[in-house]
Amino acid sequence: MTGHLIRSNIPKIQPSSTLIICAEFFANGLKITGLIDALIVHAQNLGLGLNGMTVVLTGVVGIISVLTDSGVGAFSSFAALALDVASGLGGSAASFVNPMQLSCGIMRSISPVAGAMIAMAGAVGVTPVALIRRTFIPMMAGFVAVLLFNFLFIG
Repeated sequence: MTGHLIRSNIPKIQPSSTLIICAEFFANGLKITGLIDALIVHAQNLGLGLNGMTVVLTGVVGIISVLTDSGVGAFSSFAALALDVASGLGGSAASFVNPMQLSCGIMRSISPVAGAMIAMAGAVGVTPVALIRRTFIPMMAGFVAVLLFNFLFIG
């Protein structure tokens, strides 16, 4: 009886809150290991600059979104690092965060493990990969448009 009272009085953590906490933990781990500093140094050595790093980080976040079908998790883990990377390259965090956030939504549309993709594939009687083949080119065009407009209007 006591165990039931204790369990019922503990507030339940929502899955999105847990995901954001884990993403922050992941971001801090990347900072502590020195990966972010190494990324900035390599970007400067390669001459990528702010726009090049925006493409790299947006691509990484997009790939993670496709593989995990988690736009929130991918964005939260790398958005926390945007300020450090942007200040290391002499730019603004908005020029990193905006395309990263938009690419998460775009790339989830080509994720074979997305719930909406699986449901639609089942509704029309095809595999999720068949749907992805039809959405891949428009989503890649949207991804390029996000980067292009970010370079033109934000940074």
